[in-house]
Amino acid sequence: MVKFYKKIRAKLILGSTMNNENQNTIEVKESKTGHSIPVVDGVHLHSSYNPTKEAETFIEKFNDQLAENKNVLVLGLGFAYHVDRLIYQMKRIWGDDYQIMVIDPLLKTEELLMENRTLDYGKKVMIHSGLKVSEVYGNRDIVDFMSLKPTVVPHTASFNLFQNYFKSLMSFNAKSDLESIASHVEDPEFKKYLLGFGTKSYFEMVNTINSKNEDWNKWDFLILSLNSITSPENTVRREQL
Repeated sequence: MVKFYKKIRAKLILGSTMNNENQNTIEVKESKTGHSIPVVDGVHLHSSYNPTKEAETFIEKFNDQLAENKNVLVLGLGFAYHVDRLIYQMKRIWGDDYQIMVIDPLLKTEELLMENRTLDYGKKVMIHSGLKVSEVYGNRDIVDFMSLKPTVVPHTASFNLFQNYFKSLMSFNAKSDLESIASHVEDPEFKKYLLGFGTKSYFEMVNTINSKNEDWNKWDFLILSLNSITSPENTVRREQL
């Protein structure tokens, strides 16, 4: 059962890679179909008319990719209508053999989501919110999941609103100095892997991995996955329902 609230207003601190603390204003409004939707800094993260229909149309665009990969990384949480539809599609294709991870920069969005909607995703969906980019890559669960080379589903409104965060997330691996990258990583195994490339730049590391002719370990898969996320075809354009 979904709980509805006419309007809630809250101020919060954005957890990001920036040195300054950015304040964001969140409102929870009701769509014309009666669904609760978050509005961050005046931006509706879902359709103000029918967020479930919007989510259905959005996820359909990824059907071919979902049919080929049982692991999905979602960039942006909102109030998770797109996650609901993604779960529906994954169950239809994979049964119970799938895994979804959601990353969002705002902890408060997740808190308001739990206040406004009743969800029971179980262990199939992992949500990480409010983490700095360096904390994302220092989290063993996230690193292990990323090494599976998941299909990436960027939630359009969230991605466009938090471009700096998600671009920092996706370009975190693009620093030329691997030692600098490793300094942000807490996982000792992954840190050792990065330092094993010596003085190579990030791009030299990617070329070295590609030259293995697919004889890759889990960390190789992680790097190649992150590299694919930053490719031009993953540029997001906002489409309104």
